[in-house]
Amino acid sequence: MKREGKPKACSPPRLTEMIRKPAGNFSRQRSRLRLQDAMGLGGSDPDGSKAAIYNHYVAAVRLSMDRARLSYDMPFNKVPRSEISQIFATAQSLQPDLAKYEDDWATYEILRRNYYSRRHRSSKIVHLPAETKSLSLIPKPQGIFPHIKPLFKLRDAMGLGAPDPDRSKKALYIACREAVRYSADVANFGTSMKQVSRAQLEDVFASARKIQPELARYEDDWASAEILRQHVNSRRQYQNRLNRERRMVEADALERIAPP
Repeated sequence: MKREGKPKACSPPRLTEMIRKPAGNFSRQRSRLRLQDAMGLGGSDPDGSKAAIYNHYVAAVRLSMDRARLSYDMPFNKVPRSEISQIFATAQSLQPDLAKYEDDWATYEILRRNYYSRRHRSSKIVHLPAETKSLSLIPKPQGIFPHIKPLFKLRDAMGLGAPDPDRSKKALYIACREAVRYSADVANFGTSMKQVSRAQLEDVFASARKIQPELARYEDDWASAEILRQHVNSRRQYQNRLNRERRMVEADALERIAPP
């Protein structure tokens, strides 16, 4: 028997009613679980579809924050309302179901939590002191850093590995890493370095050196380049995982609506 037509691909199942914000405030501890439950995406989830939809919402808000180029130099309650409204609009264009939450409360809570996380990162990297600048330049070692535990290999190559009895080398390595990550986030880097120009890379490296002068010790910014590569690869792997989860949700929806 011939089918009447092939069902089209669809987005994750839409919510049919406006969802109001529950009474009280979300606690900082385990806020992700509490927020997910309040959004109607918690509880029993045998196929992982609810968690996938929640991850899509979070990814949409984060991407909207990147496009808005927030500076994170002020408390969240001081961010202009126009910028928050812009983020809301962009997030809803990426995930229309976010509009089902009354007064954008779900988008607001996701935005607030991620804003404070990024603000904490920026404050941490700025206040960590760098070592003396009078040391000679460190050339890049031969070979390519392996994908297995690359952070530890890179840390050793940067001269910030063992021995480290007072953990000062580890603190400095984390400061360098966070400086590059923060500079990349502000520059709105995507999930691939193939389309990035040399000028964009130089801007990120210059910003990272300004935040953490220790990075200037590495010849031709090779340490910053390796940290940036790892950061971009990690973001791409995360985005690929979200895409796989989205396809699983869409395939499940197709099976439910397909005629017998």
